[in-house]
Amino acid sequence: MTKTDSPDPVAARSNLTYTVTVTNEGPATATGVRLIDRLPDVVFVSATPSQGTCVREGKGRRDGELTCHIGTLATGSSATVTIVVTPSREGTITNTATVRANEPDGDRADNSVPETTTVQPR
Repeated sequence: MTKTDSPDPVAARSNLTYTVTVTNEGPATATGVRLIDRLPDVVFVSATPSQGTCVREGKGRRDGELTCHIGTLATGSSATVTIVVTPSREGTITNTATVRANEPDGDRADNSVPETTTVQPR
């Protein structure tokens, strides 16, 4: 899994886009693939997966967890999730995404990826 942010740095109260790419490096098809992203202290705007669906759970616009049900990924294939948020105050935020599947993964080192973004004054 890889994760990028754009722009970085971002101005407070401006949109920040995370692009998360989940790739099945094999050796077999992965089923029930899901991406879990605990959103940092930001306002959630949207989440768009290249396949499957995303659901955000939480009481307000500034909390919660995003779960994207990607489904099945054949060996060598990938799916992308584009997440748009708005940070409200300056500083540094870290967003971490984790991927899971029904099958065990022999190499879990790349199943969780943090991305740190600098938020500047508007």
